Amino acid sequence: MSFVSRRSLFASAAVVLGAIVLAPRPAAAQDGKNWIASLHGTHRMLFDAPATANGVPLVHLMNYYDTYNTAFNVPDREIDGILTFYGFTTFHGLTDAMWSKYNIGAFLKENDAKGVPFTANPWRTSPSALGMVLPQASIEAMQKRGATFLICNNALQILSGMLANAQGLDPKVVYADMKAHILPGVTLVPGMVIAIDQAQRAGISYHRQ
Repeated sequence: MSFVSRRSLFASAAVVLGAIVLAPRPAAAQDGKNWIASLHGTHRMLFDAPATANGVPLVHLMNYYDTYNTAFNVPDREIDGILTFYGFTTFHGLTDAMWSKYNIGAFLKENDAKGVPFTANPWRTSPSALGMVLPQASIEAMQKRGATFLICNNALQILSGMLANAQGLDPKVVYADMKAHILPGVTLVPGMVIAIDQAQRAGISYHRQ
């Protein structure tokens, strides 16, 4: 299976998006409209990560918490770090089962240290970044510290459709399957463009990855 390049991503997305626009939008796409209400901290920053950047977005999120802890004596309970999953990070909000079932690592050309495509979500428990394995920066580790993770419904529809077309599968079936297997604690938002706007309106700091 060939890697989905940026050029093919946007070209294919236009085709898939056309089909999505013409089809009725599922009611469940409205999940996560009020995600800001669940925030608890006084120090809040959204890490906008449409690209994996070799795991660096997770490092930035971890550093946000660590630096407030060590340099400013601010506890985790007063910090809200928010990381986005859309674009090339969309599938990082899904379970290991989805990565294995749909060969997501091969589709995205994301490989382990031996050059073998990942068959499990590399960000869930043991992400690699800056030449190191950093379990302390993983999704699960950061969730335990209170971090929020958002996955874009629009991106999930588009990317699942692209993957389905590449594998000769039914896009609607693949989308429904993936939507049912979002990582525990990850919030599905209708569209990341709206979630980012909501964050700005709420006075949440912004960090482009």
